[in-house]
Amino acid sequence: MTETAPDPVVPERHVVAIDRPIVDIRNLDLYYGPTQALFDVSLRIPAHQVTAFIGPSGCGKSTLLRCINRLNDLIDSVRIAGSIALDGRDIYAPDCDVIALRRQVGMVFQRSNPFPKSVYENVAYGLRLAGVKDRTVLDEAVERGLRAAALWDEVKDRLGVSALELSGGQQQRLCIARALAVEPSVLLMDEPAAAPDRGLRHRPLRLNRGVHPCWRRAPPPPARRGTGDSMETQLQQLIDHAKSELLRMGAAVEESIAEAMQALVARRSDLIQRVIAGNMVIDAWEVAIEEETIRLIATHQPVATDLRLLASVIKINYDLERINDEAVNIVQRTEALLRLPQLKPLIDLPRMAGIAQSMVRDALNAFVQRDEDLAREVCRRDEQLDLLRDQVFRELLTYMHRGEPDTIDRALHLVLISRHLERIGDHASNIAENVAFLVEGRIVRHQKQQWWEQARTDAEPKE
Repeated sequence: MTETAPDPVVPERHVVAIDRPIVDIRNLDLYYGPTQALFDVSLRIPAHQVTAFIGPSGCGKSTLLRCINRLNDLIDSVRIAGSIALDGRDIYAPDCDVIALRRQVGMVFQRSNPFPKSVYENVAYGLRLAGVKDRTVLDEAVERGLRAAALWDEVKDRLGVSALELSGGQQQRLCIARALAVEPSVLLMDEPAAAPDRGLRHRPLRLNRGVHPCWRRAPPPPARRGTGDSMETQLQQLIDHAKSELLRMGAAVEESIAEAMQALVARRSDLIQRVIAGNMVIDAWEVAIEEETIRLIATHQPVATDLRLLASVIKINYDLERINDEAVNIVQRTEALLRLPQLKPLIDLPRMAGIAQSMVRDALNAFVQRDEDLAREVCRRDEQLDLLRDQVFRELLTYMHRGEPDTIDRALHLVLISRHLERIGDHASNIAENVAFLVEGRIVRHQKQQWWEQARTDAEPKE
């Protein structure tokens, strides 16, 4: 006997042979460029069970987890040897449909990443992408997903409110519901309950019989170390890789800002969806960079400049992710504006976006070149954004005084977009301030004005 009898309740694709695991990993090696991160991993994950990967931070748990749905493919420098089979099929075979694979292998990240849509549309999102239009089917899937994530009783009367209005713990449970709604064969969970609320902590998930959850917690493969000069060379290679990934992420974030503003100016809904979809990639990128950097600090114990550099990478990585969140906030406002006639010419907002983009780009350049003068210039441009934000507010206030509801709504959305652009400038300034920490070991976060003034004084000719 090699096959279980099909269960009429479980979709046929969920029925697996009882003599083989749902996931079979064999002799898996993974490299970030020249650096090997996973060594000869072989693991059989049984069906219908919870399998936990347990180990210290930075040991490769998330990297291994992301191999199972090929999320590591998004990182250009990654190379994989060995094999992973899902229900007996090689997921790295040339003919593997990666999009179909990711529908079959769901994922929930450590940090919640709800879409700027209603609670209902968040859970129904994957089904809509798969072409499901039947409202009854969608309603049943939404309720099923929310009940499985222990959230239904809390949101059943406000399915139409924005997911961003939920608490942090509720947002995380919403992301779990979204993953479960498409009935994946395997559910990958990267510490989704690291900071749970009571709803997730005291009520277990109710999974369908065909779902096989893999939590990020199994003894990691042993680290392999070099000695002497080889260790120093390896450390430098790893640092260079972390910097490279940070800059690639920065370029993607800058593109998100540009696409968000193009969506607003050209009133393009396709760009709205691109920015929203790209946010999940940026979130995964941020986690990968943070884990890689922490692993470097833990395993190589760098000192002096190298330690300051890696600490700066962690801080900048966070600010870049927050900048991308602001781009998502912009397209959320834009989505509401597309349903209304344009209120006014948008000359000032694209101008703000141009300044914000240049600040992000130059802040990263200042970091790479360790150029304090360029970093200070980035921070000075933040004052320009503040002035433009105030100017936008004063102008739009005149529209709000008309007292017409739709005019007030349109003006308010534009005011908030200017706020989001100004916050992008704040995060770019944070990145620039890290240059002083990197070069001199000074933290200037609460002494920004003195930092600027000192530079101005130093530049003045001496009598």
